[in-house]
Amino acid sequence: MALLDIFYGTSDPFGDVVSPPTRGWIARATLGGKYNYLLRVVQVPIQLPQDLQDLGWQPGGNVWGEVELPEVYYVWAEPYLMIFGYCRDHPQKISSALEWMEYTEEQLEAAQCGGKYQELLCALFAPQEREIYGDFLEFGFRKREKYLHHTNLPMGYWVWVYPHWFIFGKDMSVDDTDSIEIEDPYEKKRLQRASSDGRFQEIKGAYYL
Repeated sequence: MALLDIFYGTSDPFGDVVSPPTRGWIARATLGGKYNYLLRVVQVPIQLPQDLQDLGWQPGGNVWGEVELPEVYYVWAEPYLMIFGYCRDHPQKISSALEWMEYTEEQLEAAQCGGKYQELLCALFAPQEREIYGDFLEFGFRKREKYLHHTNLPMGYWVWVYPHWFIFGKDMSVDDTDSIEIEDPYEKKRLQRASSDGRFQEIKGAYYL
């Protein structure tokens, strides 16, 4: 796994560790990219049968009395216990510690597409979507209250910038007087062609022939 592909799930996953592991040691603990979004590193005075051991998904609670954590993925990389929030092999099983992970200003700026999208309604952390959508996708209008494990979502314009879906309230390129909601971004293009680039307005209906 490339060192640059390692992401942190918190601003400081090392806490009070006196000698934090190197990026190379963390990459080793990801087991070839199986795990990512490092939440915590704990240095504990124990020994396990192997110096590198996959402990998998573990229930929340105290980690040898050191720190309280929700359900997470554990990897033992002697002398550290590495605690991750995301597993490539189980993309729908994300630690609750990452559910509303903050996005960066750079990601938000990319999602706005040069100011086209405004009024951010919410951002959904969904790293598992990268396998489907890559790093960027301007999806378009969506009226969907549930998606993945998220509920009560607002309708709006969806833009994918790994690892978040951004939902915006306004598309500045769309006339507010449009009288029809097009949920499929590809159908928007059809509507634009059918209207002769805006010559015809106030669509009353659409029929498949």
